[in-house]
Amino acid sequence: MDKNELADRYKKAVEGMLGLVATIDKDGDVVFHHPDRGGYFFNLNAERDPEYLMLIYPYFMDKSDVGGDGDALVRIANEVNRTVKVAKIVVMDNEDCDVMAGVECLVAGPDEAPTQEFLNSIIRRAYDQLSSAVESFTEIVAKRSQMSSVS
Repeated sequence: MDKNELADRYKKAVEGMLGLVATIDKDGDVVFHHPDRGGYFFNLNAERDPEYLMLIYPYFMDKSDVGGDGDALVRIANEVNRTVKVAKIVVMDNEDCDVMAGVECLVAGPDEAPTQEFLNSIIRRAYDQLSSAVESFTEIVAKRSQMSSVS
């Protein structure tokens, strides 16, 4: 499948099911912004892996937000990853920002692209699961930061 055709299906799903404006970047990825949460993107590979959905909420927190304790962020991420379906929080050690979230799943058979109807049927749930994981993570971080500042 042509990368623009696959990206167009995701773009239509984002706009139709989430009500958000989406664009297709030069790499064929679908980028969209939520007015309160910021940017997201679908990382697509139409030629080699059209059945693989990867929705990313990139780098939304830095370890400096919690006093530089990367180990604490990993423990919190593990806690969230055990309780929230489909989505995962990833802690990395970057100069700019350290925490990202994503949803990954197979949405069609091997070397097949998902249909527009199927994408439309799952896009809201994938987005909601990602949002739930991020919300859980940020709430736990905030609670633990408050507790440590009180101690």
